[in-house]
Amino acid sequence: MQSRLILYILALLATVAVAQQSAPRLLQANSGEVGASFEYWSSGDDKVSEWVLPLVVRYSAFDHLNFTLINQPTMAKLNRPSGDFSLNGLTDTRLGASYLFAGETMLATAGVNLPTGKTELDAEGLAVAQVIPLHALGLRTTYFGGGLDLSAGLSAALSTNDWVFGVGAGFVRTGTFKPVQNSDNYNPGDEFSLTVGLDRSLGEESKLLADFTYTLYTTDTFQGADYFKSAPRLLFEARYYFPWQNFDMAVMVRDRIKGKNETLQVDPATDIAKFREEAANSHGNELDIIAQGGYALSEKTSIEGLLQVKIYSANESKEKGATIFGIGGGWRRELTSILHLDLGAKFSFGSLKSQGKSTGITGFELHGGVIYQF
Repeated sequence: MQSRLILYILALLATVAVAQQSAPRLLQANSGEVGASFEYWSSGDDKVSEWVLPLVVRYSAFDHLNFTLINQPTMAKLNRPSGDFSLNGLTDTRLGASYLFAGETMLATAGVNLPTGKTELDAEGLAVAQVIPLHALGLRTTYFGGGLDLSAGLSAALSTNDWVFGVGAGFVRTGTFKPVQNSDNYNPGDEFSLTVGLDRSLGEESKLLADFTYTLYTTDTFQGADYFKSAPRLLFEARYYFPWQNFDMAVMVRDRIKGKNETLQVDPATDIAKFREEAANSHGNELDIIAQGGYALSEKTSIEGLLQVKIYSANESKEKGATIFGIGGGWRRELTSILHLDLGAKFSFGSLKSQGKSTGITGFELHGGVIYQF
């Protein structure tokens, strides 16, 4: 089981680009999950909200072969002094498969992103689409539709005493789509990811996991010609699981670093277009710290608590800085042997930083879901 856990985490990190929506729970039995969530953020005169209706199906053909299907219809709204904007509809549908083999030391994954989501946005939809991807908000749906994407990954783990070492590689082949009305096809660059990780047991019930993921992007094209180069990204994650009193605790630290993008610019001396790095890095360092605890009230009922801190430094243009704190909780109930109810809420507060100025921000999230195991 120890090798299996790190393999699933490595595979998830190596193909994270496909997962624009929330990832399914790892190692879950055959099940279907439906629910609803509402998220709301307010900063100054701007307000953003999302209703999301997630659908997740997990199926195991046999012990080592698993399939997933995910879609989450979304209704997103942006309210500004200049007007109200909305973007509603299906998102892309993600199909995934994983196969565990070689004595549970290797995991192969494959995925398809079906373009069922909304593309060819009008001006109203584009206004919303430019806000919902902001990492500081952490919305469930960060984009609605893209092209036909294909992904594949392979992870391997080696156990030695109380240590497990792992390595994973992933590839995402992105498809073309029309982002706005009356536009030509846009093709985001393909993605290559390499992940290395370790898993250390610290006693019978405590565990430490750490992972590094490096992602490279090929050149985006527009109208069939080179258009944009996204900078490489480095992601670090560490998780510590441990018991405390009668609680099952988990602490996670995540840090994201990204270099300078390159844009196509015309050289005045030669009148030839060349890729050049942006003058100021448009990405800042992004640090997330999350602490969670679960407590069983009875054999069928449990409660959860959550504390979250986001510390995002401003980029070199003094934009996109944020300091946000979140506190939340949840309640889970086994209604029958095959039917489970999951409810939760979270409140967040802090500030956004732009050009040396801070603007207060508050937000809350409510979610509920029913899980049917078959």
